[in-house]
Amino acid sequence: MTNPFKILYFIAFCLTLAGCGSEEYDYSNMGVGVSKRTVAVLQGENLDLSSELDPAQVPEIVKEAYLEGADLKKEGKELVQFVIQDISTKIAQISSIDLNEDSIPDPILIVPEGNSESMTFSVRIPDPGQVKSYPDNPNEWQNIAENKAIEVLSVTVFPRKGNGKNPNFDVEARPNRQVYEGHHHHHYHSSFMHTYLTMHMMNSMFFSPFGWYGPGFYGRMGYYGRGYYGNNYGGRSVSSTKTTRRTYKKSKASSTPLKTNSGKTVRSSLASQKSSAVKSYKSSAIQKRNTATAKRATGFGSSRKSASSKSSSSKSSSWGRSYNRSSSWGGGSRGFGK
Repeated sequence: MTNPFKILYFIAFCLTLAGCGSEEYDYSNMGVGVSKRTVAVLQGENLDLSSELDPAQVPEIVKEAYLEGADLKKEGKELVQFVIQDISTKIAQISSIDLNEDSIPDPILIVPEGNSESMTFSVRIPDPGQVKSYPDNPNEWQNIAENKAIEVLSVTVFPRKGNGKNPNFDVEARPNRQVYEGHHHHHYHSSFMHTYLTMHMMNSMFFSPFGWYGPGFYGRMGYYGRGYYGNNYGGRSVSSTKTTRRTYKKSKASSTPLKTNSGKTVRSSLASQKSSAVKSYKSSAIQKRNTATAKRATGFGSSRKSASSKSSSSKSSSWGRSYNRSSSWGGGSRGFGK
């Protein structure tokens, strides 16, 4: 026979739980979503944006851009222009880097550098400390790309003479040490060849004074004009990018840099850059992580809310902030979120 005292105790216990249900713990100050993103960009005390843009995948992107250009029978400056745009588009589609923290991926800017021995593409984003809104005029992006941007990584293509008329090409990606602090000794290597890319074409494949790269490039080619960034970024967010982006083949890491045929190593012009905006981003991330860790250690905090308090607060935004999703890169300047 069941003990009646046990039944009464169980009923009393359930009523107690029901009473507790009339009050809710306030977890809004936990910053759970923030802490997950913060942890992702930190490795101990080092900043590492690999979760936002994996540098090991970039050589494959560059390789694809050249091979696709070759399939289209492009050569000379048309090939280089195609490659720059294709690299920018593909990286923009997978990058969730958001240094200005407006929940929208930062624009990807590609700046070419090089000579007859190598072609370097410097992958950059606008410096949030210097660029507060994005311009309508595509020509103004040139100034941002060259003078108001942060280099994320650089990638170089090296031509190598093959056994026949078709050369081989080595590719090396070098993460910028300020945003990939744990990778600054790493070099990611790949290679490719294509029957259309002959020794005869090789010299015209690399950066030379064609006179085409300048302020007009961004406007003439539609690089940032005619809705280019509107098409790639319209309606996108950091979270949607992470869930829908493609994964490219990863290249092998090496501590030994590649060299040109004359024995020189290659560094981009911004390889030693130190941005105060990156320092601020890192400090903020560490502070958010430490605050979230402290709150978890103390039992999620001690603040509680009554049901009526929760009901009244639900009339406002649940996160205390909102984002304007109607703006696009091609549809006018907009200020960054706070």
